[in-house]
Amino acid sequence: MANDIHKHAKQMPTWVDALKITIPGIPIAKGRHRCGCKNNRVVTYSDAKTATYERSVAWHTVAKTRGKQIAPKGVPVRVDVLAYYPKPKRLQHIKGNLPKCNKQYGDADNHLKAVLDGLTLAGIWFDDGQASCLRIEPLYSDERPRSEVSVFLPNTMIETTDTK
Repeated sequence: MANDIHKHAKQMPTWVDALKITIPGIPIAKGRHRCGCKNNRVVTYSDAKTATYERSVAWHTVAKTRGKQIAPKGVPVRVDVLAYYPKPKRLQHIKGNLPKCNKQYGDADNHLKAVLDGLTLAGIWFDDGQASCLRIEPLYSDERPRSEVSVFLPNTMIETTDTK
């Protein structure tokens, strides 16, 4: 059993930085989709707060990448998100970053969904289904609220694109 784990670990890709961006403001969790009627058809849409945040992620991404696609179709991607929230008054006497452990600003997985949808909107990959390794860490911080997003490509992908 232990040998199987070590064999699997050897097959894991080594990841290389492809993009780092910071989205200022309080991180927003993706809200539930809404349904409505338009021209006698049922349509689904995101609430205004979610749509605005996703556009903000896309805008900051395009400003950094100049609209360039980072991961072609079929290439796996790793995404790490550090979400810094304002520290509640009851915790302000404690200095430094603290793990966020309540739902005041929404669930961490829903924030990750909003970030992934914003990155898709920016066109850095074909589809957010390419994100095969995901990590989000929500924190209370003394500093300004923001989301720090890092996108990684497999080391083998970097080597093949550098040689072309």
